[in-house]
Amino acid sequence: MKRDDAIRSLIISYKLLGTREWFVIHHSDCGMETFTDQTIRNLLASSLKTAKLDENGWHDIGEQQGVGG
Repeated sequence: MKRDDAIRSLIISYKLLGTREWFVIHHSDCGMETFTDQTIRNLLASSLKTAKLDENGWHDIGEQQGVGG
């Protein structure tokens, strides 16, 4: 995994899974690679709170304005 991919995975873990602490171990077939960059861009633009997944896909539950918006 490249450094950019590792950083992307940490951001996604924080945003989509609510992770607040990390312990990084090199591994393969990471599930964090299944999300698109556009999905995380959209979620980060709307809020910095943890997102939730339901039958309609990922969406924010937070009220705080995101990084890009």
